[in-house]
Amino acid sequence: MLFFTFGFSNPRSSTYLFNMKLKFSSLFFFVFSVLLTFAQKKKEPQVLVFGSGIIGYSAAVQASLSGVQTLWIVDDDVLVPEFMLRPTGLENLPNVDGGIWLKTLMSIRASAPSDSLARIDKQELNPRLFENAVEKVISQQTNLTIVRSSKIAAINKKRRTWEVILGNRYSYTINCIIDASIDQKLSLFSHKDDNEQKNTKARKLEEFSPSDIRSLVAAGEFHNDIYGVQLADLIHYENNGFFNLAGVSNIIDTVASTAPLRSCIGQALGATAAYLAFFKKESSEIAIRELQTELMNYGARILPYQDLSIDDPNFLAIQRVGLAAVFEAKWQGNLVSFGREDKVINTEIKQIFNQLYSRSQLWFLENNARVDELTLKDALSLIKFVGLRGDEIDREVQRYWSEKFNFSGTYDEDRLLRRYEFMVLLDRYASPYVKKVSQQGNFVF
Repeated sequence: MLFFTFGFSNPRSSTYLFNMKLKFSSLFFFVFSVLLTFAQKKKEPQVLVFGSGIIGYSAAVQASLSGVQTLWIVDDDVLVPEFMLRPTGLENLPNVDGGIWLKTLMSIRASAPSDSLARIDKQELNPRLFENAVEKVISQQTNLTIVRSSKIAAINKKRRTWEVILGNRYSYTINCIIDASIDQKLSLFSHKDDNEQKNTKARKLEEFSPSDIRSLVAAGEFHNDIYGVQLADLIHYENNGFFNLAGVSNIIDTVASTAPLRSCIGQALGATAAYLAFFKKESSEIAIRELQTELMNYGARILPYQDLSIDDPNFLAIQRVGLAAVFEAKWQGNLVSFGREDKVINTEIKQIFNQLYSRSQLWFLENNARVDELTLKDALSLIKFVGLRGDEIDREVQRYWSEKFNFSGTYDEDRLLRRYEFMVLLDRYASPYVKKVSQQGNFVF
């Protein structure tokens, strides 16, 4: 019971009674407005993720990070059982950790992203510490609601949404659904025409063409090889916002060493579903560059170059130019690199530059005979020409060579340029990543 003191008035006076009614009315409308505001803020979920494990966890966290109300239905009392039930050790190829997976690892020790620390932490993951890290990441998600130890009784297709009924008969109206369970428990509800299904498989990254690279949304180690996942793999079996793992089923298992890759796939699924729910679009309308940018904004390591550490100050610049496929990746066994120390060869970049920048043909006509390996002066000349930039760039690069660009050595316009330096400068002054591409990775002009 609430007690209010309104002052010492004569209880028999009409003025007293009037004041009482007025104050009570004011109080009533105040409480009502507070409750109404709370009700308005409590929004229905737009994305539902089903299934415990690292895929479901990563999908749910990313959908929440992408700004949509997300409901994670966990069919277990443990959120990520592969790491919360027993000590687990895993070894991976170098520099494959990223995104929500790496964020969780770093939450164990409250550290900034670091490949070396991740390698140490993965040697033996303590279940209690991993659980604390997961709970810490979840606690930061204002758009995420979790329902544990629950089953889904029915899923009914509405006109533009899905009605999801839980085992307790509670129902939700959902825009997008992700079946992140390893055994695909929601397959009975997918409503996908079996006649439309084709045999698609995720492939090794070394098999990717340049256009395939441009449509990449996830990559990582699977049994000692680097595999890539394109947007097409994620949406091939998508049906009106209902996602499953069919397009990547050949690289889905419960082996500990595949956790970074599975987390990347979950994160990409979460971002894709959030994109459809937020923009109210079909999967065929997804802008691949917008999706990739959203993933990289939250630490996704879309291209796991072994010669690029995640704490490199130019990490994102290299990722963006890599996703434009300006250079072919270098392979040594099962390790992939962007050729950090390699020189920039005229003939290696001419064709791709002519696709990216129509003006570049004029530059190569004038300089083809003279230039073989690009010096810093040549590279800046080319970048200024295609980027429609002036000579102020020369002065800026000289001034910030070490301070802003974090390049080694000293500024010397006659030095032969490395790929690392060229990619950073190209990203800053004539970014090829912003060129629009189709979902198949082809340039759209």
